[in-house]
Amino acid sequence: VMEFVDGVPITDYCDGRALGVEARLALFEQGCEAVQHAHRRLVVHRDLKPSNILVAEDERGAPHVKLLDFGIAKLLEAEPDEIVTRPGIRPLTPAYAAPEQRRGEAVTTASDVYALGVVLYELLAGQRPPDPLKPPSARAAGDTARRIRGDLDVICLKALREEPEVRYGSVEALLEDLRRHRAGLPVQARPASAGYRVRKFVGRHRMGVATTTAFVVLLAASVVALAMQQQQTARERDQAAEVTRFLGDLFYFIFNYTAPTETFTARTLLARGEARADDLAGQPAVQAHMLRGLGSAWLSLGRYDRAEPLLDRALALRRAHLGRQSLDLAEALSERALLAYLTGDYDQAITLDREALAIVQRRSGTEPERVAEVLADLAVVYAEQGGYATADSLYREALALHRRMQADRQDDALVVLRNYAALRYREGRYEAADSLYAQALAGLRALHGPEHPDIAHLLYNLSTLHSAQGDHEDALHLSRQATAMWRHLLGDRHPDVLAGMTNQAAFLSRLGRTEEAEALYREVAAAQRERLGAHPELALTLNNLATVLARQARFDEAEPLYREALAIRREAFGERHPRVASSLSSLGSVLRDQGDYDEAERYYTQAFDIRRETLGADHPSVAFTLHGLGRLKHLTGDLAAADTLYRAALTLRRRALGERHASTADNEVDLAALLTDRRAFEEAELLYRDALSIYEESFGDEHPRMQKAREGLAALYEAWDRPSEAARYR
Repeated sequence: VMEFVDGVPITDYCDGRALGVEARLALFEQGCEAVQHAHRRLVVHRDLKPSNILVAEDERGAPHVKLLDFGIAKLLEAEPDEIVTRPGIRPLTPAYAAPEQRRGEAVTTASDVYALGVVLYELLAGQRPPDPLKPPSARAAGDTARRIRGDLDVICLKALREEPEVRYGSVEALLEDLRRHRAGLPVQARPASAGYRVRKFVGRHRMGVATTTAFVVLLAASVVALAMQQQQTARERDQAAEVTRFLGDLFYFIFNYTAPTETFTARTLLARGEARADDLAGQPAVQAHMLRGLGSAWLSLGRYDRAEPLLDRALALRRAHLGRQSLDLAEALSERALLAYLTGDYDQAITLDREALAIVQRRSGTEPERVAEVLADLAVVYAEQGGYATADSLYREALALHRRMQADRQDDALVVLRNYAALRYREGRYEAADSLYAQALAGLRALHGPEHPDIAHLLYNLSTLHSAQGDHEDALHLSRQATAMWRHLLGDRHPDVLAGMTNQAAFLSRLGRTEEAEALYREVAAAQRERLGAHPELALTLNNLATVLARQARFDEAEPLYREALAIRREAFGERHPRVASSLSSLGSVLRDQGDYDEAERYYTQAFDIRRETLGADHPSVAFTLHGLGRLKHLTGDLAAADTLYRAALTLRRRALGERHASTADNEVDLAALLTDRRAFEEAELLYRDALSIYEESFGDEHPRMQKAREGLAALYEAWDRPSEAARYR
């Protein structure tokens, strides 16, 4: 009895759904894994071809590859013009058979490697390898040819070598090179030249957050090499070549001698790179490339103070030497806008991004993708400021551009859609956010296959949404999926992996599994200390760990962690940044819980001033701080002041987030509790009932917030001398 496989040949499946290269590679890798499984058991297939590698979809529509069982191919409908059968041996298909197999020589696992090479070639180029053999990029069309040129050409050609001994030594080795290519790592099929390894090191960080200086030092190396090709004199070419060699040597050292002191070494190398950049004063275009790269490296390390002068110099050089309509100038403006955004100077970020937008819009006929990119960047800044309506308009404009470009930049369009969903989440429009995330996820899976860093990022965001909706178990499951995917693609200690672990810890805490949450936060913090040093990501983890400890009334342990997080953020962002305000607010909360009300009020007031100044008086974070101050006044018995603060926060939340947002309901519950203490029972009852309605709509009946509101309503009826109604809510 054999499993029935309701599937189609892998090539037909990919062509029928117009899958992109990434999605094709993901399915091909599944097929390789099945073949390697057989090889480990000393079984050679000997007749691998698309009709023996089927793709079936599960009940959720996710594709899975099935390798037809050995000996089954003869049961399928034959291809009469291709099948050759000899007495006493199994059939083979000449178009996919290795040269030694066609000659009747010994068949080994290398024969299966060859057949897989033919299938891979067909998936990439849309046709089988010609004779004489040419790279698949030479046979593919348009964007596909550009995408597969380079590593995938080399991987295919190595698998298709005439001599078995110079092909990949195993299917596992072929599979490893494909995985390295998808992760942006150097592949083993290529000679490890310095220039090639530089490009790969840079390339693999395009979708993630770089954690070492090498990332952008090497970016500088690659762009210097590009600039070198454009120089007009031998002297300039020689000087640029010297810089490229220098940075290539730095890269080679980091790539091969990674140590626990990686961050220190990276910073030392950055300092050397800055000194060398000063030697390029006679080559302003090359120097600008170098300075921008070095500034970006400091940015990735969280050293914004070191990044700022370098990015400013790069921007000034490009303004002076490239003209006001240069795309390179627009790039420098966008990079400097990113720094302004990260340091909380949102007005400057908007000014710089708008200047960049004006440049790229003048060339919108040839650079529509750059217009869409800058529009999306602006949307992020406005959303951070609480300007949700403006952010919405910018996202819509970016998405409209992507629709007009159709499939040319589909991956970018899906990332914008994902960020648009995040905006809906911020607004408290959870159903709309869920719908947009579903669209983006389906598109990313169709484009890239089941695994890709952008898919992991979306699952990460989706986990946060589901937690906000009260489904912490599902949030934990999604977060684990995202983290496992990042770990597989990027390595155990990549910053995205650590971010996923941080999310998991947050959900464990919300599920009441505080010991697990604490252990995970401590593991992440230790890894971040080792790899990043005093970085804003470490500050976030410390802040969250402190919150877990504070919820267990371990205030003596929580307070120093909050203070360390505050110190890191002040060093990174300066005194007047929203993240600094977040740490001040957290410190205010823990001091309030310890009974140090005067000191708590001082921190809350500082947080309020910073948030109002940097985010604007109507931002939801300002309401959060007013709410915290109201709780403090409530505890100290200043009920009139608490009433004023609670009402101000509630008015702001209703205006900024809407009448039916869960945070609005939180505010209503605390104001209702205060009004109960002040014996204003009628208004308190209305607020409790409205909050219960919002919670039920947002989270369902079993959420802890529902329980808190019910308990408050029961206490209200007890104080109001209505015990029968109180009993209904106990």
